[in-house]
Amino acid sequence: MLRGRGMLPHRLRRAIVLCCFSILLAVSCVNQAPPSTHLPPVEPIAVISEFQAAGVEAFVQEGREAAIAQYGLPRFPLRTVFVRSATSPFTTLEDASQGQIAIYLSRQPSDFAFWGQLSHEISHLLNARFFDCYVEGQSTLFAEQLITQNGMDWSGWLQYFQQGQEPFYGTTYFMMKEVAAIVGAEAMQRFLSFAAYHDGNQHWMHIDIDRWLASLPDETRYAAKALILRHIPNVRATLPSVDSRYVCLSPR
Repeated sequence: MLRGRGMLPHRLRRAIVLCCFSILLAVSCVNQAPPSTHLPPVEPIAVISEFQAAGVEAFVQEGREAAIAQYGLPRFPLRTVFVRSATSPFTTLEDASQGQIAIYLSRQPSDFAFWGQLSHEISHLLNARFFDCYVEGQSTLFAEQLITQNGMDWSGWLQYFQQGQEPFYGTTYFMMKEVAAIVGAEAMQRFLSFAAYHDGNQHWMHIDIDRWLASLPDETRYAAKALILRHIPNVRATLPSVDSRYVCLSPR
């Protein structure tokens, strides 16, 4: 749900063919079980974009494949992704029974911030029910990886967050970047599988951070927990700036 308002323009390489991520391990996003060694073939989905710029559909298709390779299969069936314009970026389930998800973006393809927004939202295709601070940080971290893998410039976003713009997304990004560096790729691949419902209707979800931390080796768990506890007060202080459905649970 990154906006990227007031950011300076940067040169954009329109290299749409994605490079592979350095680690391609699998994880089931449905069960909290260890990831399997191999993923089944990723079936193409329909991508329908209202933006006329070339490459948007391919970017979504291949970005989704990169997200699956890094974090595992989608929690819910996905058949169609709509990419639309809006005043604020977000991803929503249009029709869960039909596997339809819509990505809304507030920038135009001529603006490099468009591709950062799109990359962040692509991560949410794996589970559009999350309203969680850890997942937002993970999605922005994925956006950084996807942008740089495509030869685009991430420095504008980094400067944007360092200046305190969109503090919820900046603080969660910096937190999860440090967490990922401590726990490693395999632990992050299991991350989204620790989803739990946080409302009575079993609609919105968050990461059960205690269960995820408990799955880590002792030395890694202690370091990751200490890091999160250091960051979480700053993250939670930004919650009034975002949707009230967001959950940001502190480790116990």
